[in-house]
Amino acid sequence: MALYKRPRSPHWQFDVTVGGKRYRGSTRCDSKTAAKAFEARFVIDTQERGFAPKPERKSSTLLAYIPTFEKWAGGSHQLKESSKRYYRDGITILKRSTLAHVPINSIHEDLIDTTVFTDLEGNAASAHLSNQALATLRRLLNKAHRWGDLREAPRVKLREASGRSAVITPEIEQRLLAMLQRPEKHGAVSAAREAVVDIYLLMHDGGMRTSEAVSARIEHIDWKNKRLFNPNGKSKRARRWIPLSDRLVTRLEFRCLNREQGWVFPSKRSPAGHLKAPWGSFRRACRDAGLPDNILLYTGRHTFGTAMMQATGNVFAVSEAMGHQDIKSMRPYQHHDPSELGAAVNQIVGTRHTLRHTSPTVQ
Repeated sequence: MALYKRPRSPHWQFDVTVGGKRYRGSTRCDSKTAAKAFEARFVIDTQERGFAPKPERKSSTLLAYIPTFEKWAGGSHQLKESSKRYYRDGITILKRSTLAHVPINSIHEDLIDTTVFTDLEGNAASAHLSNQALATLRRLLNKAHRWGDLREAPRVKLREASGRSAVITPEIEQRLLAMLQRPEKHGAVSAAREAVVDIYLLMHDGGMRTSEAVSARIEHIDWKNKRLFNPNGKSKRARRWIPLSDRLVTRLEFRCLNREQGWVFPSKRSPAGHLKAPWGSFRRACRDAGLPDNILLYTGRHTFGTAMMQATGNVFAVSEAMGHQDIKSMRPYQHHDPSELGAAVNQIVGTRHTLRHTSPTVQ
């Protein structure tokens, strides 16, 4: 191992041989003591990992490095299509942030922690969208480290996000549906709102996910037994029969009138052939109705799980109906009322000996 300085350069250079291979480069340290520590860490890292990181002097910006990550993600056979779509959306958010123009070797924990991500309208993104960008950034930096383009990947911490605890009460549903079905002169807008109503009912009355509801097909509907088969989903358990309520059957019969096959919600503008993202219309209707921001389209599915748990108490049956792979996913739907526990305690101790009331002793 050797340290030396080049003319007109304040930084110490290192020259080491590890495993029969020679490595040279800049320590980027002005102090010889710090340069020695850098050299020692470099040797240890090279011995442990079996490779040497590339010099960081010409590090690419995050924006310039994203195509390398996209090429890997797009050609990966291990990533699921949902994961690829998740990373694509995360990259879109990263490109709008200030991190996009920062070299990847200059991205550190404090910079990540203070970065504000934005949505399409330029407003501060929610914690869920921010975490999508952060999870994508974490995977990208870890890959850059593994490929030798980054000496050390910083730790990326996700931000605290509130869980899905809101439910749609009958009063909220009445206001929401009234807003979605209000008179509208524009035919396309009226049709889009009616589609959102049916998608909401599939989620609220049947517990479907948004992606499952928009991709429903007519030939999968069992009109006689009032159920709908979902052939796709996030897991094997997602392939299941969906129960259809009476009001939902009536809506679907009218929507699928004179059609025996095809998408329930066809769309000529969508490459998939069916609606993809009805969240905007739902969100606008919620705002026009004066509903809180935590009422989302997905809240319909959450309300289904919560109501079914309260009605049956059978966590296994409800989990199967919702297509959950893991029983732990049912925890957000179990809302416990403390008053019920108090009533249970009173019932247990009601027949026991009653304690005498005595005045406290004054010391």
